[in-house]
Amino acid sequence: IRDKTKAPESKETKAPGSKENGQITGRVVFDGKPIPGGFSVTLVSSKGTHVSSAGQKDGSFAFKDIPVAEYRVAIITDTKAGVLPARYGSVETSGLEIRVQPGKQQVDLNLVK
Repeated sequence: IRDKTKAPESKETKAPGSKENGQITGRVVFDGKPIPGGFSVTLVSSKGTHVSSAGQKDGSFAFKDIPVAEYRVAIITDTKAGVLPARYGSVETSGLEIRVQPGKQQVDLNLVK
């Protein structure tokens, strides 16, 4: 009987953290100015989860209902957004990371040359 009562307790403890998701809103700024539309923000977790969000004309982006985790970030642009240094186009080289936590959070990505 003890084994049966302990197992559900441990599952209850783990389940809320594993099922909770987060929401992120933010802006991409390059050299002090928001980059215009024509870009996307891609997040890649250590587990291989990929999520992307299209950027808006004011440089803003939003992710809703994404798993809580640490993500590496890439900023992919087209010609309307201008030219960002190539390193920002890959999660391997951008140096950008976001930790998604339960609930809502604001994250601004301030890029430099």
